[in-house]
Amino acid sequence: MEFEKLLNELEGVVKKLESGANLDESIELFKKGIGLSRDCIANLNQSKGRILALTDEMNNVTAELKLDD
Repeated sequence: MEFEKLLNELEGVVKKLESGANLDESIELFKKGIGLSRDCIANLNQSKGRILALTDEMNNVTAELKLDD
């Protein structure tokens, strides 16, 4: 699932928790929130990996350009 969708769903869970759900519902919402948080973190880590790979690629291109001077 996209990060933005996960984050929106997590924000919805937080709002429901803040609105004063009963204990059983709060526990289920909290459990769902933990799962969504875990998914958000995994998504961010994947994105970080892609960004690092692109940054390395860009650094290699830049290094090649300096050699051609």
